[in-house]
Amino acid sequence: MALYFATLREERSKDEPVFHLVSMMAHDEVTKNLNTGDLISNFVLLIVGGSDTTRNTMTGGLPGAVQ
Repeated sequence: MALYFATLREERSKDEPVFHLVSMMAHDEVTKNLNTGDLISNFVLLIVGGSDTTRNTMTGGLPGAVQ
């Protein structure tokens, strides 16, 4: 995963900025100079946070879900 995101950021940084998370991070003044470790840490936090939020929203939003 780390290699994938590092490679993807490198590719996106060479392209014009578009509305895509990796592209925005590759071109933003705050995040474009992050070292690879910090970049990967940010992506891991986004993936884990997104997974947790989605899982809880899906199960909590089901009608008749056991509370």
